[in-house]
Amino acid sequence: MHATNSVCAVVYGVDFTSVPSKRKPITCACTRLQAGCLTIETLDTWSRWEEFDAFLRRPGEWVAGHDFPFGLPDKFICNIGWPTAWADYIDHIRSLGKRRFEDALNEYREGRAAGDREHLRSTDRSVGAISPQKLYGVPVAKMLFAGTLRLSTAPVNVWPLRTKQFDATAIEIYPGHLVRRLCGRMSYKHDQPVKNADERQSNRRRILREVTKSRFKLNYSLKVCIDNAITQRCVDDHRGNCLDAVLAAIHAATFTMNPVDASALPQEAVVTEGWIPTVDT
Repeated sequence: MHATNSVCAVVYGVDFTSVPSKRKPITCACTRLQAGCLTIETLDTWSRWEEFDAFLRRPGEWVAGHDFPFGLPDKFICNIGWPTAWADYIDHIRSLGKRRFEDALNEYREGRAAGDREHLRSTDRSVGAISPQKLYGVPVAKMLFAGTLRLSTAPVNVWPLRTKQFDATAIEIYPGHLVRRLCGRMSYKHDQPVKNADERQSNRRRILREVTKSRFKLNYSLKVCIDNAITQRCVDDHRGNCLDAVLAAIHAATFTMNPVDASALPQEAVVTEGWIPTVDT
């Protein structure tokens, strides 16, 4: 999909969780991209898997940025002896089920030297993300299990792992990459509302100011329009779900305006691991 002055592109940004609930739902920024302007229209929340599954089957042409890993490190896959093709190792994970998948990750860690227990993908090194093998702290491995198994059976392209089959396209994004490009390293969210609340709220305001500045449009050829109500929701949400959904949509919009063919990835890319396009893409 390529956004032009005459085409209005539908772009979504999805802040994901492996256990959606009313307390911590999946949050989706629904946006429109036209003539280089991204308008954040609504912030939807889904507390049940059925709602996310229905989203993945929305008809039409659209691009959605998801903030969970689409693949595992090639080093891990080869060491553990799983199938090396993405579709095949995802099917293998599905056959294991959640408990046995997590057991396999924990057993792999045992006896390995510190620093060699959870590997990084090439794309993780590129954007500063953590290992998709991680089950604790930020449990992105659980997010991979819950999200990628659903993506793999949905009628969507999973870029760059499965492309050119469907109208809709899912890409992997990392909100922290965009934040660091604009503001450097900063803490802007926490599950506990009282921990450094004022500082984090101030940082969320700063991030929103940065993405709506004319300088952002100059650097990324994208104007971002967010109304006062959505801005306030992002500022008030101490968990950062709303802001991360907006950042995911912005990240996806930069990709939509400048799509990359899977055959044109950087030399260091390992396609079977997945790849996070940078905001410069």
